Amino acid sequence: MPLVNVSVKHNTTFEDAKVRLEGAVADVQGRFASVVRNIEWSPDRTAVKLTGPGVIVDLKVDAEHVHATGDVPLLNLLGKGIGKRISEGLKGALQRHFPKGIPEKK
Repeated sequence: MPLVNVSVKHNTTFEDAKVRLEGAVADVQGRFASVVRNIEWSPDRTAVKLTGPGVIVDLKVDAEHVHATGDVPLLNLLGKGIGKRISEGLKGALQRHFPKGIPEKK
């Protein structure tokens, strides 16, 4: 079961959603540079895979939704709450870049 599994309407244009996705990826990469080592974009920049030691996250946008799925299996086994911090950091980046689509945590 993925640690992150989010799919919501982005409530913006498809082109704007692609730009926002790039911003969210930059946020995650900056915040978790020690574990997010590789970023692979699809040729049309609608999907991206973030990987690193024990980290696998897939993000994509379509005409209506932003989708995020991922897991940090190795980091979860090691404990220390790293997996939870990455999950919360990813959700936070999506909330900042897609504020009309991702509900804020309560």
